Amino acid sequence: MMKKLTRSVQNANIEPQIFTGNIESEIVAQTDRTSRDEQLQADAQEYNEILRQARRGLTEASLEAVMVLRREMEYRQALMDLLLEGEIEAEIPNDDGGSLTLDHFRWKRARPEQAAA
Repeated sequence: MMKKLTRSVQNANIEPQIFTGNIESEIVAQTDRTSRDEQLQADAQEYNEILRQARRGLTEASLEAVMVLRREMEYRQALMDLLLEGEIEAEIPNDDGGSLTLDHFRWKRARPEQAAA
């Protein structure tokens, strides 16, 4: 593979030393950069949407809080949907007898016979 790539590089008059590193790591690094760029763009769009919805200006901390609250709501909705569909089940490993919060639960994939029921 490396010889074929080197020949292609030489035929294209590109300096071979550009490709002296691990090709897989180069591809992964490029993919990571693309993923980060896409995430930054999505975050910027979400920021703009939040700012349009705000009745007054928001501080940076308030803007971040709105984003976190949105993600938490999406996460909780997804958990509830998975529970109702029988895809996952909840356990309470240490019931202290007090008021329950999501922190009290442990989630696991439902057993096949439970999911089919």
